[in-house]
Amino acid sequence: MTVSDVLVTLHRALSVTVTDSEYGRLPCEDVDRVNAAYECRVKGIADKRAREVERCKGVKRIDFLMDRHRFLGISRLGKDPEIFVLSVF
Repeated sequence: MTVSDVLVTLHRALSVTVTDSEYGRLPCEDVDRVNAAYECRVKGIADKRAREVERCKGVKRIDFLMDRHRFLGISRLGKDPEIFVLSVF
């Protein structure tokens, strides 16, 4: 596995639309912040048609990061060579 593989997989995972169940498990204090992140992401799309298409897709996992969108890196969690942690700010 290469760094490129990891980053592509991360991008794909964060681009997935959340399920009702995932959204329902959000802590109450995060719902408004996730919704604001979604609105900000959608409003940032310049093309009106593309923006409406994206709006129809709903909240994505990237929105769960809220305002923590600065990538700081990926590191191993403990001694397990297959478990990593995404660090964002």
